[in-house]
Amino acid sequence: MTVMDNLRARGLNRSISNAAWGELVKKIEVVAAKSGISVVKINPKHTSQTCPKCNHVSKENRKKEKFVCTNCGYYDDADVNGAVNIKLRGLKKLGIDPTQLPPVRGKVTPMEITAT
Repeated sequence: MTVMDNLRARGLNRSISNAAWGELVKKIEVVAAKSGISVVKINPKHTSQTCPKCNHVSKENRKKEKFVCTNCGYYDDADVNGAVNIKLRGLKKLGIDPTQLPPVRGKVTPMEITAT
């Protein structure tokens, strides 16, 4: 395989992946609409590098699975932090102030999930 063929294959793979993602989004929107639920699309760019407390963005904030803000010291699991930021962006897009929402009841840990 030449370099050009390899580049074409990568482009084709990306096109296939994007098409599959687009189909998934369409299906989610159809099911959500039938249930009366709105779908809000959020750009995930930098969500795992952004501190949800002080909004500081840095690649240094994320070290593998851990998120530690180099500005304020806030820490969390990197994936949880990304999810929190996506939620906050969604709420902002909907015009909802997250401070007006009821408090979260706590975190679920693997021990709680596997306990009998």
